[in-house]
Amino acid sequence: MDEIKKFCVFGLPVSHSLSPLIHKEFAKQQGINIQYKMIEPDTEEHFETHAQSFFSKKGYGANVTIPFKEKAFEFASSHDSSAMECESANTLFLINSEIKAFNTDGLGFMNDLKNKNISISGKNILILGAGGSARSIINSLVKENTTKISIFTRTISKAEVLIGKYQNSCDISYFKDGIKYDLIINTTPVSLNKTEINFP
Repeated sequence: MDEIKKFCVFGLPVSHSLSPLIHKEFAKQQGINIQYKMIEPDTEEHFETHAQSFFSKKGYGANVTIPFKEKAFEFASSHDSSAMECESANTLFLINSEIKAFNTDGLGFMNDLKNKNISISGKNILILGAGGSARSIINSLVKENTTKISIFTRTISKAEVLIGKYQNSCDISYFKDGIKYDLIINTTPVSLNKTEINFP
């Protein structure tokens, strides 16, 4: 019998994640024997402890969701180009005894827009949130012909970091009243706790 490959998803909360279902179905189709579980560290500070424990017990790969994507980037010893560019990671793999971080959020989001025939060329875009997912999506958006990117978040300092990082690559700023947005992208966990977004 083939060796069981161990995978997991880290998140807080994590019960909403479809990763176990998706990856188990994919593994079944490909004839791969896997074990996939959910891991919910109780704080961001405890992410590294849980990640070290998982990989020390022959963990093969991990998905990472809110709010651990920046911690996952810091935890890894090497990174792909996308993770390096946005300094966050949604995937960790054990490769040659080394934890490597990848970020597919931006690429996946852009592919989803294209599959739905949604063009962002010349559009004004509002990003809700400034965490790991926002970093990756903005990193992909700046490579496209968007007219303007605005960020709306409770943590102004995080928005300022992103604005400073990309202001020489595109028209990016904090949210302002009076701008008509063509596309609003929610990268916050607000939908997970069934609350509403309060706009100014």
